[in-house]
Amino acid sequence: MNIENTIIKTLRGTLLACLLVSSCLMYAQQQGNPTAIMGSWSLNYDLTLADISGVERENYQKANGTIQNKMRQFLSGRRFDFFNDGRFTITNTDGSRLSGVWEFRGSGLLSMLDQNGVEIYYRAGLDGNLLMLVPQGEAMRNVLFKRLFFNRAG
Repeated sequence: MNIENTIIKTLRGTLLACLLVSSCLMYAQQQGNPTAIMGSWSLNYDLTLADISGVERENYQKANGTIQNKMRQFLSGRRFDFFNDGRFTITNTDGSRLSGVWEFRGSGLLSMLDQNGVEIYYRAGLDGNLLMLVPQGEAMRNVLFKRLFFNRAG
């Protein structure tokens, strides 16, 4: 009975994540207003974790509980702030910050260039108070989370 409940919960989480991803991607294709992401966004770790599948899910499940807890602690509450002058700040839960500039390059492609000269691209989707960022290019290599979900923080 316990295994059945676990399977049902996993399927529900996966279905919810798929529906949200689909909704965000459709919205990203329609959205032409890059100022809609301005403001503060907090990483929704539970939704991001529920979205992983395949090899990434297997790798996560193989990690011991201590590593899983450290990941949760480090990522839960990670905050992205997008300012109207084209600047951004990423604040980690340990208080460390990364800043730089951002811009949209058409079709929902978000470019973020940090203070170290590292440029990362995301496909961005926005559905109300939910922002989804899908790393593109080099940012996709060796990542656990193929999609990051954020809730509007303010």
